[in-house]
Amino acid sequence: MQENIINLIKKSRGTVDYKISHYPDGQTDIELGEINLKWPVRIICRIRNAEELFMLRMVSSVLKDMHARIKNIDIMYLMAARTDRKFSWNRPCTLDIVINDIRFLGAEYVNVYEPHNYSAIFNLCSGSDGSVISPISYISNEETGSYPDLFFELKDHSLGTDYEINPETTYLVAPDEGARDRMKDDVRYHGYRILYCRKNRDPRTGRVQSVELCGNADNSNVGGKNLLVVDDLSDRGGTFLALINVLRRYGAKTIGLCISHCIQDDGLKDLAKAYDFVATTDSYKDWNHIVEEDPESYPNVLVCKLKYRPYTKE
Repeated sequence: MQENIINLIKKSRGTVDYKISHYPDGQTDIELGEINLKWPVRIICRIRNAEELFMLRMVSSVLKDMHARIKNIDIMYLMAARTDRKFSWNRPCTLDIVINDIRFLGAEYVNVYEPHNYSAIFNLCSGSDGSVISPISYISNEETGSYPDLFFELKDHSLGTDYEINPETTYLVAPDEGARDRMKDDVRYHGYRILYCRKNRDPRTGRVQSVELCGNADNSNVGGKNLLVVDDLSDRGGTFLALINVLRRYGAKTIGLCISHCIQDDGLKDLAKAYDFVATTDSYKDWNHIVEEDPESYPNVLVCKLKYRPYTKE
């Protein structure tokens, strides 16, 4: 199916040109190039801050004025994933605010790549009777065929690693019980044994003080296996650095880390030195370019490019 592609992450990966400019007071403006109104529009973006959300709203406004059909908005990274509830009466549920903005963009489908909390997004997009009132979902490679899946790319060696990842040789490790529950419901991980961690944090600072590996794990059944820690998000990497010190005691053959969204440079550098390999995506920033520019600081980092693939289904 032919479509207009507006790629707000990397313009050269789209089919629609655009120009971004700034007024003297800092206000951002965008001018879209030629669009074929006979074809639907797909917008590819990341929302890391309010500026990028506002950019998406401006593009949507222009398309509505042109009477263009916005079929898909694909969001590679969605901000506010961790503030998916009110932590106190005087703090906002920021994810609710972001999703309410996205609802009014006029898209037929809004897809989010690996959101931190699937349930929160579904609940925020559903009516009181359970009906879905906003077409927001998560990107599934099996359903759309549009984007590569990090775990599958790692498993079939598409990222250039020779590590064997299969249910016979590999145990998956969830960093906490919430991640374990998400993995159990995910078809990608069916057939794998899933271990999980119980973290003890300092109540004042929130920093991890100790980590315990759970799920009937001991040296006799973990020794000689490959361990793959799987999670969706890493900021400074503190949790995963604390975890690696525990996992090393079990005599695993290799210990890898599979993270959909990596945020901070220093965090990824530390993880790259601690783990046998780290696999991530370019959802938050162009890690592939950064790793290629400074390979010594990022040893054994494998980056899955979320490069757009032509969408063929109606």
